[in-house]
Amino acid sequence: MGAGDACARKRPSAVSSDRTNERPLKRAGLTRENLALFNNMAGVEPESASIPSTIKSVSTTASSFAAKAEANNILLVTSLPPTNIDDLRECFSKRGSSVSATRSQFLRYSKHVNRSLNEAAVSDIKWHLLKDYIDEEDEDDPSPYYTYAINQQFTNFPRNVGFNDGLSPPQPDFIEGPWRRTFGQFPIEEVSGAVPVKDKIISIALPHIAGEWKANGKDMERARVQSAYDGAALVYARTQALKCLGKSDPPGHAKVITFITDGTILKLYAHYASPSKEGTLEYHQYRIETVDLLRSCDVFNVGRQGLRNLQDYARKEAEALRDALIEHGNTLPDDDSGIAHQSREPRVVSITVSSKLRRGRPPKRKASSSIGSDTARQSQRTVFIARSPKRRRGRPRKRV
Repeated sequence: MGAGDACARKRPSAVSSDRTNERPLKRAGLTRENLALFNNMAGVEPESASIPSTIKSVSTTASSFAAKAEANNILLVTSLPPTNIDDLRECFSKRGSSVSATRSQFLRYSKHVNRSLNEAAVSDIKWHLLKDYIDEEDEDDPSPYYTYAINQQFTNFPRNVGFNDGLSPPQPDFIEGPWRRTFGQFPIEEVSGAVPVKDKIISIALPHIAGEWKANGKDMERARVQSAYDGAALVYARTQALKCLGKSDPPGHAKVITFITDGTILKLYAHYASPSKEGTLEYHQYRIETVDLLRSCDVFNVGRQGLRNLQDYARKEAEALRDALIEHGNTLPDDDSGIAHQSREPRVVSITVSSKLRRGRPPKRKASSSIGSDTARQSQRTVFIARSPKRRRGRPRKRV
């Protein structure tokens, strides 16, 4: 067989002959621009620019989390008692309206705790301890709009605001607070940290209580560190909301509550922020009470009632702040308002009607908002009309 026959029997090339002299395509470099282009083509949302993608945040379950939290001014050891610690302990100790557990209920609870081998099993006993506000609802009570969330990560919480630099978002086992939609016209989403979880049908805004639970006899110290982080996040959001009102809590005053439990031990903490000597905010976590829930039925009821009392305290503070923000949202803002919120009520022109008008001279016009002082409303009778185009001065309108 000749050389020509061998060449004739070769399979045709998969590449067209007119491209055989072209240069091979180069692999695209791994650059930010190329990655952004690829993500755009694939429909992938870009990461938040608040933390560079090369920096990995520290998880709340990591062994280095406690040290990182301390570096971010979350005081885990050196926290000072809040100025209202006596009031909080009195709130814990007072008798409430909850019915005490019977001895048979206590014994059943004890068996359940001793057989709880993981966090999920402990979480099943939460309603033995916590108050369920659904049981107290009626048609005229807005409590259906005060709700809770379980194991919800704060995906909408701002990054790098001081206490959470380089940390993954908080993810409490339990939070409770007002429903976001109960804030009316006030733009609660614009308050930093106020709505920790967005894009939910029922999102909680400004929760004032958080909880962490662990398996029986395990990781209570980790739960304490995590609750310190949870409490700092709730204090931060409350502080930002108060700034919108031009207010702040009294120095050292605690309004945020957290608790941790493994079913056997229950610990409750108060949280607040105070300026350090360097001028930065330090976030305090101070223990209110510790209860051995399995010691006896009487002690169990003391801890159960105390937790529910502080649960009521947190709800009262959360709803009081919500109501203040609603009232603020229904009034025109001052120049130093924390949020530039425009009133949705239409502006009108008022004409003050006097009993002594000089004949032939129209009453003077005075532009004002629809919200005026009470004294002005009592001394004058005001008629509201729509604003009309200006007429040329000195030339009265022709009568028909």
